[in-house]
Amino acid sequence: MAPDGVVGGLQEYDVAWRAAARVTDALADLRELAAARAEARRVVDGLEEEVEIAVAHLRVDGASWAQVGRALGISRQGARQRFGDVSGAHGIRQDPRDPQQFGR
Repeated sequence: MAPDGVVGGLQEYDVAWRAAARVTDALADLRELAAARAEARRVVDGLEEEVEIAVAHLRVDGASWAQVGRALGISRQGARQRFGDVSGAHGIRQDPRDPQQFGR
């Protein structure tokens, strides 16, 4: 039979080993979460850009801020504050073949 000190030492070693294994597994999970978060941010950034472009097109085509706000589920004031200064909005319909540009 092993002396009590040896058994206690083995138990402490086992506890420490299991804790280290949990940390290693948790770190791997955290890396996966961080990668998924980074990918989600890239997707959201792309969607934000698409929304900005769509709003700019709608405004050039005559949509009101109330209409834009309703479509986005926000107030007209919120839509105007968020998108009122969309850069390049006036340059969207610059193709001379575009009948909307000249009201044709």
